[in-house]
Amino acid sequence: MNRALWLSFLLVSVAAAGQIGEIDTIGGTTYDCSVICAGMQRMIYYDPGYGVHVMWSWSVNTSGTTFDDRNVRYNFRDENTGFWNWIDPDFMQSGMNIFGHRVGYGAMDVDPVRHVATVSAHYAGGGGVCPILARDSGPGQGAFERSDGEPVMGVCQWPWQATSATGTIHVLTMTAGYVLAYSRMADWPTWGPPVTPIDPSPGFPCHLITASGGELYALDGLGAAKVKALKSGEYKDAFVDYLRNFKSPRGMKGASMKVLQEGVDESGGFWVPPEVRTELVRKIAVDTVMRQHSYVFTTGSDLPTFPKVTYGTDDLYSSSVRAAWAYEAPAANIAETANPIAGRVQIPVNIATAAIYITRQQLEDNQFDILGYITQELAMGFGLLEELAFTTGDGAAKPQGFLSHPLAQTAS
Repeated sequence: MNRALWLSFLLVSVAAAGQIGEIDTIGGTTYDCSVICAGMQRMIYYDPGYGVHVMWSWSVNTSGTTFDDRNVRYNFRDENTGFWNWIDPDFMQSGMNIFGHRVGYGAMDVDPVRHVATVSAHYAGGGGVCPILARDSGPGQGAFERSDGEPVMGVCQWPWQATSATGTIHVLTMTAGYVLAYSRMADWPTWGPPVTPIDPSPGFPCHLITASGGELYALDGLGAAKVKALKSGEYKDAFVDYLRNFKSPRGMKGASMKVLQEGVDESGGFWVPPEVRTELVRKIAVDTVMRQHSYVFTTGSDLPTFPKVTYGTDDLYSSSVRAAWAYEAPAANIAETANPIAGRVQIPVNIATAAIYITRQQLEDNQFDILGYITQELAMGFGLLEELAFTTGDGAAKPQGFLSHPLAQTAS
């Protein structure tokens, strides 16, 4: 007879004398084979600074043995808020389904870099039972993307998985003949071909798998040389040589010892100089257009006066001067054309300023051309300031732009 179970979580604390923790009911299920059949490799994972990830096999069926609604449920306790993300008054409905169809068994792990849950299970595919992987889009988000094992994995079941610090998901499954098979997903969502057989095979599911966090190379301050050494195939080969022979009378190979020393700070890694480039990585600003069409001159006044031609009759001519067609021998009494109307205009001079503070030590000790960088940034800053003013400036302590000029005409 099926029975309803509830999932509880014990949070250890020292809030009061004699109190060792608190118990939260975070979900329920009528499917209890997760425990009987070795079930989930890991159902609870605490990720410091982020929260607690929990998963379990779920069903609300109370009759029969097929559990047609069977799925894997997920819940997350946010360490910042102290609350679970999916709590329902009916604890059987708490949590959220990870997969979109019937699945069973599997395992959970957490990506140590992205801090997202990765979950494996198996399902009935077109050719038989095969594994499936799911990966959350963010810490505790519950927005899982999924990757089916068909057709690469074939008939494989009970997939236990572990996620390394590089984001690679390592999967250990069993074939139809109860033979262990290994696969890895280095680039989501592409499955690697299964490697089999792995001897000795343990038979009915009692296998486990874990991934080392030691694959995390890109740590602040390591330096390019040491990162390159740690990520190289030579370093991995040397580490294998160390594991096999560090207690052997033969000892390690000399080449292996040299490679390992470069990756250990106290054994020489500190002496490997970091590679620092002199090129500066920075954002490129948009191009300026109006500056190249501007007239630049030097003045000693804040309100210079310019002579001008006063004319506003039409938009075709720039003054009242007109020309006319004539025959080959024009008449002697050609009429004088309208003379230009003289005037003058005063253009106010506005002041633009910018300041960057820098010490003499910075100028002398920097590792790239900081003076050239500052000069470029100031020129770009003034150029963009002028670009905006020449286009849309309102004339208040700044130039008046052509789009805001009283004579400007715009079409809708």
